[in-house]
Amino acid sequence: MVEASAASDLHQQQLYARLPPMPSPAVPRRVSRRALRHPAAYTSVQMMETAAPSSDGFNDFADDSYDAADDQTQLSYRHGLLLPLSGSSLFDLPAAAVAHPPSLLSMSDASTAASDDAGVTVPRPWLSQQRLPTSASSQPAAEQDWPPTRQGSFSMKLEEDDGDEFGDQLQGSETPPPATAGSGISGGNAALVVATHDGLADLRPEEERFADVLEGASAAMLGSNEQQPPPDDAVEFTLVSLYASTLQRSVDEGSSASTGVPYLRSLPPSLQARHQAPTLELLRSERDTWQLLVLVERDRRQALAELAGGASADLLLVAGHALHRSPLDAERHLAQHDSRYRLLSRAVIPWLEAIAWDSGRGVHYFRQEEAYASTRRALHQSTASAPSSSALLTELDPDAELREAGRRQLAPSDKADEAALWSSVWSLVRAGRLDLAQQVCRECGHSWRAASLGGGQLHHQPALAGGGGTSCQGNMNRDLWRQSCRRIALSSGASEYERAVYAVLGGETTAGLSACRTWQDRLWLHCRLACEFMLDSTARPADDLNEHRPLMHLEEIFAAVGRQGQQQEDSSSNAERSWAVHYRHIQELLILGRLDQLLEQLVEWTTDRLCPPQLLRFAAHFVLFYFPTGIQWAAPNGESDDRRRHTVERCVGILSAYIDHLSSAGPVQRRLVAIYAVRLPDGEARVSSYARMLLGVTDHHEQAALLQRAKSCGLDVPAITDAVCRALRSIPPPLLTGSDDESAASAWHDTQLAAIRWLCFEPGQRLQAVQEANAALRQFVLLGPGWLEAGSTLLERILPSDSVVLLRASFPGASQAEQAQKEYLGWLRCLEAHKLFSRWFRHQTARPIEPTAPASSKASDTIAYGWEAKAHQQRLLEWRSEHEAITRQTIDALLAVLNFPDGWMCTNDVEPYAAELTEVRRRCIPDLILLLHRVYFDTHQFEESLRLADLVADDRRGFWKVLRTEDLVHMLGLLRRSAIEALRK
Repeated sequence: MVEASAASDLHQQQLYARLPPMPSPAVPRRVSRRALRHPAAYTSVQMMETAAPSSDGFNDFADDSYDAADDQTQLSYRHGLLLPLSGSSLFDLPAAAVAHPPSLLSMSDASTAASDDAGVTVPRPWLSQQRLPTSASSQPAAEQDWPPTRQGSFSMKLEEDDGDEFGDQLQGSETPPPATAGSGISGGNAALVVATHDGLADLRPEEERFADVLEGASAAMLGSNEQQPPPDDAVEFTLVSLYASTLQRSVDEGSSASTGVPYLRSLPPSLQARHQAPTLELLRSERDTWQLLVLVERDRRQALAELAGGASADLLLVAGHALHRSPLDAERHLAQHDSRYRLLSRAVIPWLEAIAWDSGRGVHYFRQEEAYASTRRALHQSTASAPSSSALLTELDPDAELREAGRRQLAPSDKADEAALWSSVWSLVRAGRLDLAQQVCRECGHSWRAASLGGGQLHHQPALAGGGGTSCQGNMNRDLWRQSCRRIALSSGASEYERAVYAVLGGETTAGLSACRTWQDRLWLHCRLACEFMLDSTARPADDLNEHRPLMHLEEIFAAVGRQGQQQEDSSSNAERSWAVHYRHIQELLILGRLDQLLEQLVEWTTDRLCPPQLLRFAAHFVLFYFPTGIQWAAPNGESDDRRRHTVERCVGILSAYIDHLSSAGPVQRRLVAIYAVRLPDGEARVSSYARMLLGVTDHHEQAALLQRAKSCGLDVPAITDAVCRALRSIPPPLLTGSDDESAASAWHDTQLAAIRWLCFEPGQRLQAVQEANAALRQFVLLGPGWLEAGSTLLERILPSDSVVLLRASFPGASQAEQAQKEYLGWLRCLEAHKLFSRWFRHQTARPIEPTAPASSKASDTIAYGWEAKAHQQRLLEWRSEHEAITRQTIDALLAVLNFPDGWMCTNDVEPYAAELTEVRRRCIPDLILLLHRVYFDTHQFEESLRLADLVADDRRGFWKVLRTEDLVHMLGLLRRSAIEALRK
């Protein structure tokens, strides 16, 4: 087992070495021991958001001992209260790390509970991202802070108000706590405005960070050492740890008053304030959900492994089976054999306590040498005649306030101090830090309260259990102590938080619920009491416990939590009306183990057009948690049934929804699509999803970058570009009505040109590009307006000039390639002829104009006219020389088309586009003949123009077959004019 753990840690090191580094904020400075003992300090202990660990991965402080004046026992406690985590968290705990959480074992100082527990140790699970140990180290539970904190968790911060060196030591080390959940939310769907606001989608850093983490993990898996295969869950849990760290980083950035949420900065200040809280609430909820997923999934896999090994997955210990065991042995046995107890005590409760520790609830108390100082001074100063009329307590023993409830009370200042003290104690108990709650009581002079909170240690006698040693540990009268706690919880004289604290310790549901403000508080209380009841049932018959039996089944617990949340006001009710409440439902289904129902719910949410991007991101990465290397139709053993196929279809739908979101977000997000598209189960799905994204990309450089990204991720680039081309080419041409034909045709031409451009990135697709270009040119001609401009753009700017050379080299002798080359060369010559004719026509109309002779007989005018006439003759000679050259080029280009080998655009009738080519010849050849006649006629080559009749009548060329009757009539008229001019010449 140690070897397996070492192998797991080694593989995690390899993964982390390949993953992108996560920036770490500054580490808070350590607090001096003397600061705890400063005599006149008003100490404010609040849960502060901490940052990354030191270089060795931990913030270790020297152990110190605290000598309580009213408590003769030397209690050892750790001064190091800051245990932040970067890249890892509570939810990276190995199985042995959650063997005995002190918050459940003893509800007191954990050192005694584990002191004689040889062989049961809690190794440090809080691994830093910068340094991971090569083997699991162990340390007694007494040396651990519980619950373990994670990056961005809230720890104790001690402040001094006297300005001395100890208070100054804290300056600059504080990280502002996050905004209160739910504050500033004006409506139930306030966060949705953020999700749909224009210009915000390109700026979400979490999406890029999640993709980088996923891509880095894939590279690590591909490059892992085959001789040492990674553990089954190493990749998934490492990914989730980094997801949680990424979200915590976003929460830290969003909570900062100077920066705020990055993608809200483009909003007006009023909208920023409105959307800040719900956005952070979504990020925190997603972070907490990821962390719960790891804990629950580890517990589930452990249970499956035990089932495979033949162990019972749900062995409940009742009175007749375990009365001979000590409570500590019974707890260990429960943790090993009762799946429900293990889930609650090792996963759900630590998770809820970590959330409370991170929530930033203030813990404020006034440290003093003695309790009730104001009341004590007032009693000393009172006269002998006044005590009967005084409303103050006359006795200050620990039970005096309860005994005199309703008649006498403490001084107002002492009452306020005690209320603050109990509020602080409740917050610490809720966070699973009973040891710190006892410390707070001692600091306030309430040592008896610290002792009253510490009676929950499980009793254990190693000698009776067959082990070595004679000393016993724990509280032998734990049952009596719990009964006393219940009596205080039901007492009307105690304050709300006092009743709640003792209700938790004694197992009283109603009194504990009075102090629960959130959904997590209520769930934690029910789960705690259920675990305590299961533990008590192992020492006594269940019939003796029915009077205080809490809800035991998870379904009953969640139903009760929901009802109680509707009955009392929740401090985050505004946030719960937003999309953040969906994470509550996700967490509930995870704890209940209803993954199929959770998938159905995620599919329903992700298909909602108002679903925020945060939830889409979570759903997609939740799917990839179970398919880290990509979604597969078949199981690893090759089996595939209808249930798995249905599950995979739902996963594909969720991942496709997130891909569509990234595709429509912006250039930054579009480059992430390949990372997710490659994880779809089959090539068709991958190609179609990536092609859908590329349809909206028009920039040529971005197109090339995205295709290179797809190639590096292993996608089939030729298939993708072919799909994009086919999608764009399938757009039908517009119906020309005459009102706006040119603009409609131009827009459609641009679409077709964009389609063919996608085929020009890969040299292996050049034949397809040429074939599609030929087909597009045929469609341009048949459509009519603007075909010359579109065709010229296609052949000169879109299709590479080396296409013919590449086709001849790549496809020698291939009939399809030869036919495509022939048609392509035909289009080149046709467009070149039209281009030269346009040039000739412009030159023809640009003949130099002869200067006009002067009207006067002045010598100056005559001389000037002579110079102008001479210059005109020179320009005319140059024009005629250039015009003759252009005319020869134009005539040669037009004849090259008409005399094209084997006929221009001629093909056999078996080609599927033979009818299109025939129509192209019918439309283009008459125009070419008319252009050639125009050149001949305007350049006075009348005999050559008359020879056009022989060209048209030639049966080999068959031009007369494609000329319509009106074309023949018009041509005969032009030939008549040429004949007349020839006779005149």
